[in-house]
Amino acid sequence: LPISTLGAGSAGAVKTTYKELEDNLNKWQRELNGQVAKFRDQARAVNRWDEILLSNGEKITALYADVEKVANQQKRLERTLNMIQGQQREIHSLLEPLEEKIK
Repeated sequence: LPISTLGAGSAGAVKTTYKELEDNLNKWQRELNGQVAKFRDQARAVNRWDEILLSNGEKITALYADVEKVANQQKRLERTLNMIQGQQREIHSLLEPLEEKIK
């Protein structure tokens, strides 16, 4: 049975059968299912990337903490070395007159 897409008795009405309507609906449903499948695939990919980004963010945070710790250790080491250099200069200044007396 034909049905009118523009209303009964309209001039230039397009006649569509139930079979054509069913075919179009089935076609649209297949297209929609395909788009849904693509969307789900993309959503899964985004979730995987999100997990990777979160994991890498945690690694960066841990690495930053390690870098801060090493920087603080380096500062302590530099202070210790400066103190040792000062002591060496002091010892040298004390030993130099003694070495001159021995010569």
